[in-house]
Formats: sequence, structure tokens, C-alpha cells
Amino acid sequence: MGWAVMRFENPLVMGRLAEVLESVWAYARTIGR
Repeated sequence: MGWAVMRFENPLVMGRLAEVLESVWAYARTIGR
């Protein structure tokens, strides 16, 4: 919903979220989800 707004307002924060999401995704895949 507010992803576009966040991205335009704080690109750095968006990059941080992308990094965290990638880590979580890798962790979930390691568990075998």
C-alpha cells in the first residue's frame, strides 16, 4: 500500500528493508518453507 510513498520518501530506508527482506527470505528457504 504505502511502499511507493516510502520508496520515494526514503530510498535509503527502502534499501534497508529490501536487505532485511532478502535475509528473512533466505532464512525461510533454509528452514525449508
